[in-house]
Amino acid sequence: MKIIVGIPAFNEEKNIAAIITKLADITDTIIVCNDGSSDLTS
Repeated sequence: MKIIVGIPAFNEEKNIAAIITKLADITDTIIVCNDGSSDLTS
């Protein structure tokens, strides 16, 4: 069974890298949807 994680993100520049790093070990696919952030989230 594959595990796919979807993450909605808005102005999460400071947190998104750590979250993706932690999830990468336990999921097959990570999809991040940036919703018009004004920081460097994307």
